[in-house]
Amino acid sequence: MWRDCRSKNRGTESAVPRRYQRRPSATAAKVIAEQRPASAELQDASAEVLTKRAQAKRAYAELSADGAPVSAGQLAAAAGLSASYARALLAQFQTPPPAALQHNGHRPAPADAHPEAGP
Repeated sequence: MWRDCRSKNRGTESAVPRRYQRRPSATAAKVIAEQRPASAELQDASAEVLTKRAQAKRAYAELSADGAPVSAGQLAAAAGLSASYARALLAQFQTPPPAALQHNGHRPAPADAHPEAGP
């Protein structure tokens, strides 16, 4: 027979899985919202919160705009990253995207290629 997993530890709240615990009422939710710290309001007020990767991507775009090669040290200093993370991101930013493949796994033929020519 199937047994209710909650019946065994009904007296202790920590033994009850989270999905079975009671949710706060609407008034409790209002009280919780009123007690938010002031720092949460500052985060809500900011128009855009960038991840470290997004900050690094912007810094890389600015540093490489003149065509000069970008070093990991420059990227780390400009984006406020650790040297190891800057090296990893720099490798990703400098790697070209993979070429598009057809459904059979072959690369598409150039437009000027002869249709009867084999691969």
